[in-house]
Amino acid sequence: MDKISATEETEGQDSSTPYAGSSSSASSSTDSLDTLEFDDNRESIYNRLAALIDIIPPTTRRLISSKVSGAASIIMRAGNKLKSVLWIISTSTLLAVLPLAFVLEKEANSRAIEIGRDMMERHEGVEVLVGRPLPYPAVEPHEL
Repeated sequence: MDKISATEETEGQDSSTPYAGSSSSASSSTDSLDTLEFDDNRESIYNRLAALIDIIPPTTRRLISSKVSGAASIIMRAGNKLKSVLWIISTSTLLAVLPLAFVLEKEANSRAIEIGRDMMERHEGVEVLVGRPLPYPAVEPHEL
């Protein structure tokens, strides 16, 4: 008999809603919305954004997640390839250009030394012609 009475009680209630029956906690609550206090300091922006996730359906979330992860993997692969290419270019440049720079610097130094020697020879030649030392080195007008 006990089973029949329990079945009769549940037949009158709609079991599809969580608030079924007249004695549910939602209908017997004595708090009104005006008496409830909401503390803005407890809820952060992250919590608010996390609550918005429930608005987007799970299939759409999976689709967005797969698109974002696919784009991230493409960007990562492209970054790795770019890193390799930049490494190859920089090491090749160092191996090819650095010796060339040293040769050009050596040539510029030898040229400057040659110009200095030439100026000294001209200065000495003028001293021999004049017979006395000049107070300044002799410089041709076209060299100024």
